[in-house]
Amino acid sequence: MPVTYTPIRYPGGKSKLYPTVRQIIEDNGLLGCTYAEAFAGGAGVAMKLLLKNDVARVLINDLDRAVYCMWKAIVEQPEEMCSFIDASGPTIDEWRVHRETYRNQDEAADLDLAKAAFFLNRTNVSGIIKGGVIGGIDQEGTYKIGARFGKEDLKRKIHEIAKHADSIAVTNLDAEDFIATLDTDDTFAYFDPPYVQKGPGLYENSFDEEKHRSLAEKISECGCKWMVTYDSNALVESLYGAYDMDEIDIRYSAHSANVGREKIIAGPGVDISCIR
Repeated sequence: MPVTYTPIRYPGGKSKLYPTVRQIIEDNGLLGCTYAEAFAGGAGVAMKLLLKNDVARVLINDLDRAVYCMWKAIVEQPEEMCSFIDASGPTIDEWRVHRETYRNQDEAADLDLAKAAFFLNRTNVSGIIKGGVIGGIDQEGTYKIGARFGKEDLKRKIHEIAKHADSIAVTNLDAEDFIATLDTDDTFAYFDPPYVQKGPGLYENSFDEEKHRSLAEKISECGCKWMVTYDSNALVESLYGAYDMDEIDIRYSAHSANVGREKIIAGPGVDISCIR
């Protein structure tokens, strides 16, 4: 398993792509750049690039308010998050309370939603916030609710990220609006949209075909260097067929461990020869 620098689990998380993304950034003369993710999720690649000093700054964006609130709290209120972790059991009674906060998130303050989402992320199967608890409600499974809730490790990761707070910007924009803000030569953007085929079962904000097409158009207009990863299918090939494209093996962890093929698409002038 790759070493992760993020305390947030995420279905389809791309931490294992760090060596590839880092090499692409180096091959394109962008070490020390600003690195941007429109679909941050667990931001595994972003945090590793920043904490290993490969990039100078990261822009992490997610339209999902729960994900946004988690990152906002980790970056801006790390001590509150660490105190919350210390005070957590975790227990099924806590899980029920946090599930209700998440379900009624329109009524929740940002920090309360951050805590609830973080708890569910660390105690649910595969980190799916709206999913089921590890071990089941009756805790009869092999693994129990606290199996992914190692307090010291989580607090350590939060503290390390917080040390770089001045180099992290967190936003809660639609991806297309976020893309419109990326207009500098020293920025490299990595787009990892919801899967075309399995997205509705994994993400709070999945896309229909119209949204995938609209996103592709906005990416084509992006004012910085960029790359995209997508599940491999005919729609993606039709949308990005004009760009340099290849495939890479990705190990998925949501629901079951398996290896699939994903497309890597390079924007104009971006060299991805390192994956071949």
